[in-house]
Amino acid sequence: MRSVADDFVFSDQWWDLRGTDAADEQRRRDLERELRVELTDGHPLFGTDAIAVAACSHCDDVIFRLDDQRFAVVHLVWQGQQVPPWPDSGVLDGWEAVASYVAWHEIG
Repeated sequence: MRSVADDFVFSDQWWDLRGTDAADEQRRRDLERELRVELTDGHPLFGTDAIAVAACSHCDDVIFRLDDQRFAVVHLVWQGQQVPPWPDSGVLDGWEAVASYVAWHEIG
């Protein structure tokens, strides 16, 4: 049975990082490393395993799949460790919410 995740296509504004090529893997590693650098104790995502799924090519928003199968949108700041509530983030409950966020983001 196919899922929303199987059929979801990100627009050209997003780097879809679900692929297996070397460039996708490197970009995922870089974004995941930056997330670990920025998150500190007290942030809602601190200590959560997160895998980069997509990154906006027009801003620093990244969609991460969390270890509980939810998703988080994080606006990375690329300035080292942050003090909560930074980096700004929000949790999405599933692929339908990801699709809604991506659609909203593109018109926002």
